Amino acid sequence: MATTQTAAAGGRPFRLRVRWDGGQARLDEKEIGAQTPLHELLAHLATITGIPAQEQALRSGYPPTLLNLSNPSQPLEALGLRPGDTLTVASTTPAPVQTDSHPPAPDSTPAPSRSTVPADAVGGDPNGECILRRVVPADNSCLFRSIAYLVSPEAAGQPAAQVSNAIVQPLRQTVASRIRAEPERWTEATLGRSPDDYCKWITSLDAWGGGIEIALLAEALNVQIGAVDIQTGRVDMYAQDRPNDSAILLLYDGIHYDPLVLSPIGATAPEDFCLRRIDIADVDRVARLAQQLSAALRERHQFTDVGSFTLRCLVCRTKLRGQSEAQAHAKQTGHTNFGEVD
Repeated sequence: MATTQTAAAGGRPFRLRVRWDGGQARLDEKEIGAQTPLHELLAHLATITGIPAQEQALRSGYPPTLLNLSNPSQPLEALGLRPGDTLTVASTTPAPVQTDSHPPAPDSTPAPSRSTVPADAVGGDPNGECILRRVVPADNSCLFRSIAYLVSPEAAGQPAAQVSNAIVQPLRQTVASRIRAEPERWTEATLGRSPDDYCKWITSLDAWGGGIEIALLAEALNVQIGAVDIQTGRVDMYAQDRPNDSAILLLYDGIHYDPLVLSPIGATAPEDFCLRRIDIADVDRVARLAQQLSAALRERHQFTDVGSFTLRCLVCRTKLRGQSEAQAHAKQTGHTNFGEVD
């Protein structure tokens, strides 16, 4: 592989953070540089993540924006990557659905398919009752896809990563409808922009969801929703004051949501054996299992501290600290393209 440039313009070492469904890593100046061709980066990422170069989808910036990979010879600098950026890598090819060209005889019972679950994705007893993280793509619809996976009848039996946008999009529309239906509650002061603008924004596939969307969907779906924060271990419960008979749980790492399910028989339970909805009487107990999971992930620093990480506006180069400053800057200037600073 060709030798890469060891520093970016200005002499700053060229380092990138890499996140994917299986973990996170770093690439440093020994491996890449500002003038490194894109195809070399893709080869490195294939080695790290196990996702073939031709199947990779890359996002960078804050919020993450899909990168154009059509020219594999272009240097990383021309792609818009800067030292300290975080790359999110996903596969463009959904996991294959296994089929058997020779069905078993009628009197035989096929063994249920099982998937390997990383040890750090389990809370509780890996061989008994435990909470499991199901990973969804980091594609700006993670919150909506997670909730759709847990509550939508159309998603029953589907792996979380394969829940389609056709199932996800109605949840965005539900949020917009609820905002329009309660103008005295959902004001510009509450939303941070006019209700009309917010509704147009949240119904686009590029819009992230957060606390407002969880609160609205908990009410609309008649389900209590708990968000388990990896960094703090806190569990924020939504719609607790309503007479719901079930709950769902989400895992939050600072910028990404994944759904949690309860397995009664261990970490390798098939999809159909796991409970997506939790009986309301069991919520506190199951939430404690989720906190065990978050504690294990916290020890491995599997979260992003959005309150203290440093960002730079890639439009005007203003340096900002944390999510709140970035949001205020975007509201004031209209700039929405940010990069993380090492």
